[in-house]
Amino acid sequence: MATMATNRKVSFLLLFILCTFLVFYRLFSLWNSFLPDFHVFYFSAIDLLQSRNPYADTLLFTQLNYPIISLMPFLLLTFFPFYFASKIYIILNILALMGILFLSLKIVKQFSIRSFLAFLVLSLFFFPVSFTLGMGQVNLIAYFLLLLGIYLQ
Repeated sequence: MATMATNRKVSFLLLFILCTFLVFYRLFSLWNSFLPDFHVFYFSAIDLLQSRNPYADTLLFTQLNYPIISLMPFLLLTFFPFYFASKIYIILNILALMGILFLSLKIVKQFSIRSFLAFLVLSLFFFPVSFTLGMGQVNLIAYFLLLLGIYLQ
């Protein structure tokens, strides 16, 4: 019995260490990346603040293809220089990913720290999550807000 409990503790500790390593690895790998989609949102929000047409900005990585209202959350990030705003955005995206996993497990009534860590490890290896984080897309934050609305219903 003691051996089984010890094995569970060791496996939990290894899972926790792997999860922590992967989160910090993902943060480190994204820290100095360009985040093309975030670039578009950030500088379109600046265009909006300066009364310029964000749809006509030719200096953006790609053209803004979203309604103006989608820029509203990014207005808060324009208080910071692009470099710092992108770091805040990376951290928000990783926190949104953790929130998605937490809420998903709570909704299906299967939450435990072990399952949360296991799904976090799997999601950090999952290409679409890596691509979303690397491009600086808003998908994780939007999905987190959607799940939060379902959970609070």
